[in-house]
Amino acid sequence: MFEMAITDPAALRLLREADADELHALIEPDRDHLAPWLAWAAAQTHADTVEFIARTRVQLTATVWDLNRVEIEAAVANSRSRAIPERLGYREEGTLREAERIGDHYLDSVLYAVLASEWPPADR
Repeated sequence: MFEMAITDPAALRLLREADADELHALIEPDRDHLAPWLAWAAAQTHADTVEFIARTRVQLTATVWDLNRVEIEAAVANSRSRAIPERLGYREEGTLREAERIGDHYLDSVLYAVLASEWPPADR
């Protein structure tokens, strides 16, 4: 299983079904903060969290991805989320008008992308 130490005792690793309780507990106190930006946040149930973990594990065990382009979208007004692709060297490519429905309204999103030729080579 993939695991990478960050700082003692913290590590980055794949989610396991056993993490569902803790992951869902992280959503609950911040639900009102997350919901304006993430369509899933308002109604995310514990069962949805378990299903999300299962889907990510299946996705990771599927075929080699050999991607040429990776895109990240973030709401225009969500400066904290926009800072992530900017920090990672993604290029801002434009604004997608009314790209995502959150509750009863639509948010514009900023599209960021990076190409394989622009990404630093991976250690192999």
